[in-house]
Amino acid sequence: MCAAGVGVLSVLGIAGAGAEQPDGPGTERWQFTTGGAIGSSPTVVDDTVYVGSDDGRVYAVDTENGTEQWAFDTGGVVTSSPTVVDGTVFVGSRDGFLYALDTENGTQQWAFDTGLDVTSSPTVADGTVFVGSHDETVYALDAADGTQQWTFDTSYLVTESSPTVVDGTVYVGDFDGFGGTLYALDAADGTQQWTYAATGQIVSSPTVVEGTVYVGDRNVHELDAADGAEQWSYDTGEAVVSSPTILDGTVFVGSGDGAVYALEATDGSEAWQFGTGGPVLSAPTVADGTVFVGSDDDNIYALDAADGAQQWSYETGGSIRSAPTVVDGTLFVGSNDGTLYALETSATGSSEDSRVRLGTLGHHHVWAENASGQDGEDDDDGEDGDDGGDDGGGSGDGPPPVVGDTAPQSLAGDGLYRDIDGDGEFTIGDVQLFFEHRDADVVQDNAEFFNFDGGESPGVSIVDVQALFLDYLGEQ
Repeated sequence: MCAAGVGVLSVLGIAGAGAEQPDGPGTERWQFTTGGAIGSSPTVVDDTVYVGSDDGRVYAVDTENGTEQWAFDTGGVVTSSPTVVDGTVFVGSRDGFLYALDTENGTQQWAFDTGLDVTSSPTVADGTVFVGSHDETVYALDAADGTQQWTFDTSYLVTESSPTVVDGTVYVGDFDGFGGTLYALDAADGTQQWTYAATGQIVSSPTVVEGTVYVGDRNVHELDAADGAEQWSYDTGEAVVSSPTILDGTVFVGSGDGAVYALEATDGSEAWQFGTGGPVLSAPTVADGTVFVGSDDDNIYALDAADGAQQWSYETGGSIRSAPTVVDGTLFVGSNDGTLYALETSATGSSEDSRVRLGTLGHHHVWAENASGQDGEDDDDGEDGDDGGDDGGGSGDGPPPVVGDTAPQSLAGDGLYRDIDGDGEFTIGDVQLFFEHRDADVVQDNAEFFNFDGGESPGVSIVDVQALFLDYLGEQ
């Protein structure tokens, strides 16, 4: 069933009215439409789905029929995924704030200003909220009132990589133009325990199982949680923005090459792979022997966890970078078409993989019920890629050359000049050149041509580098 063309009732906040009754796995129970793309991953607690949207709002939606319970306006795009603990929703916004909201009515309890975008998703352990910011800082805040407990300065901005807390240690990665660093920090005071120098940018969120950390950059890495020593690495051939998740000794993860991988946790050998029609930036989840994951080809896939065989797929109206969550057999996921979907599955249970059980990028009631005293592992945008074509369509006459004698080109004709070296192609080399020259006068003085993140902030920053990098991934 294609879900393009959502109902007017959904726009008015009554999406559940008249929703079709499901008639089998992969069919729609209901849909709820927001005013912007949904890259945020849904959290489901006490019969309510919480999710953010590019329209700047955080929504609470009834799990049974998709009706809106409340919405809270932030001052910026919300790609951060909500965390719900003890009647409070914690979520970041690109307005630079981390918000604490009442689950009952969305009333703001407190807000903490980091100064720059918060696209990282918060997590909570022992009454402390941990979150990263584009200001190159990891924060530990009192969950009750938002009081700062400690901060840790990273080398570069913390983007979509979200903290995971296990056995008193916070694991989180940062984003550099050429590489990133994974940090292990003491949850009590922020003291650095170890670092791991990655081979590429860390947008992926780490997961931790049985003393082992798994994270993606250019490869999928398995590290010793005690000291960060690499145990194995698997090269997918493209960047791994997807966050890995583990269940029963298997690592499930997506890649920019368009495939979903199942790897043996013991040695990183490939058990199977499944190819989709676009980059897989969504993080998988597993319930009752089925892997669920979204793709930039607009589909959510259900795959057999044992061999990767496709069970079904459901097409939305936009790329899916939101990580799905399954609760009592219903799958919840957002799409860049601006819609939150509830889909019927063959599962009867809920997500049981490490990502969801550790409260990273969306979670459900099991983690929420344990999070108050948790200090360890629980046991239980629309696509904006260039299509190629002639130069043109840019605002004004375009920018002068950034490097060499050839001016950048706007290959998509949208006024954004992604072809930095002007050779007629948009490649990873353009991303690297933009990173190197982002502070040059020729770039800063022509910022309107390089506003790749679509924000309203003046000038060009590392955020635009990140957005350009994600655009590149979207074309691969």
